[in-house]
Amino acid sequence: MDFITVQKAFEILEKQIPLPTVQTLPLLAAKDAFVASNIFAPIAVPPFTNAAMDGYAIRWSDWHENKTIICSGIVKAGDTQCYQLSPGEAYKIFTGAPIPEGADTVVMKEWILSDDNQMKFLDKPIQKGDHIRTLGSQTQKNTLILNKGTKISSGIISFLSTFGITNLDVYRKPKVSLVITGDELIAPGETLKFGQIYESNGITLTTLLDDLGIEIVKLFYTKDTFSATSESIKAALECSDVVLITGGISVGDFDFVQASLQSIGINKLFYKVQQKPGKPIFFGSKISQYVFALPGNPAAVFSCFHTYVKPFLRKYMQPEGDFITFKKGSLLTPYQKKQGLTHWVKAYQEQNKLYFLQGQESYRMDAFSRANALVCLPDFMEQCSEGIELNYIDF
Repeated sequence: MDFITVQKAFEILEKQIPLPTVQTLPLLAAKDAFVASNIFAPIAVPPFTNAAMDGYAIRWSDWHENKTIICSGIVKAGDTQCYQLSPGEAYKIFTGAPIPEGADTVVMKEWILSDDNQMKFLDKPIQKGDHIRTLGSQTQKNTLILNKGTKISSGIISFLSTFGITNLDVYRKPKVSLVITGDELIAPGETLKFGQIYESNGITLTTLLDDLGIEIVKLFYTKDTFSATSESIKAALECSDVVLITGGISVGDFDFVQASLQSIGINKLFYKVQQKPGKPIFFGSKISQYVFALPGNPAAVFSCFHTYVKPFLRKYMQPEGDFITFKKGSLLTPYQKKQGLTHWVKAYQEQNKLYFLQGQESYRMDAFSRANALVCLPDFMEQCSEGIELNYIDF
């Protein structure tokens, strides 16, 4: 099972995605989740015909230059009384207030001369129905307002709140924890000693998971010993559906992740993929829990997350969606590689034009400060000429 193809890795991952679990969340807590059923409007919006501006509610048939009418009262926003407008009358009305029965037009106050309760119309071009929001003009009751599988954004939460919706049925997000290995790592902000590097993979994965709306349950930093690595992974599994591990997955003297996973009873589904960067990537399961063990190099972690972890987690949260979506772009910069490995190349894309960036090595992160795409160069490809069409992941 060693050194499987990228396509085979995709197939294994997609088959392992568990059946979705639905939970009911308060509207504000549902952001970045995916709605688990079609949602229909419980009320019409607006729920009553109301004024779109301050002015006077009249019968359009009463509108004539210099005609005198009587102001019979005031209707404010929030007024729950139903008023009746007779011919020759008007009601002073404010934005959002319900339109009196019999009225069909609102005239701005600047177009009426008022003296106590006596009012005269000025010669202005009005149309029947001006400045009135009719019942259900945005949405009729029982209309489909949100499709199953839609991601809940801030705008959607705002939209749903206008219907009085307080709870949503959504697909449950996976609980994710991180295990970061490496004796050479120290926290940002501390003073580097010779032989040390700043830990960045935890920060990288935290922000990438946040992009998916997933908050990390726990973050473990572990030393490069078998006991420390095993205990951290066990602790992570106790509180998580998915555990992401960085570093320690190769076969060096101080790489203890694979041995730890085996001792814990994690079933290996694949280890090592024919790709660059990120060849030593591990994916395994234990009943309904899943483990990704990623390489330690920061650029490999970033690439592997977008190509394997992100599609898995997104499909976990949105079963209606595709596992992975490629776009097609035209290459602007020639590139050469050897056959045998799929390359994930950091690129900048604009309007589906692809520009390969400098610094493709797995330890270098400088290209990611500009990159917004990963381009897939298949294992059989060697020479990539300018103008060739390639698949890429847009992030």
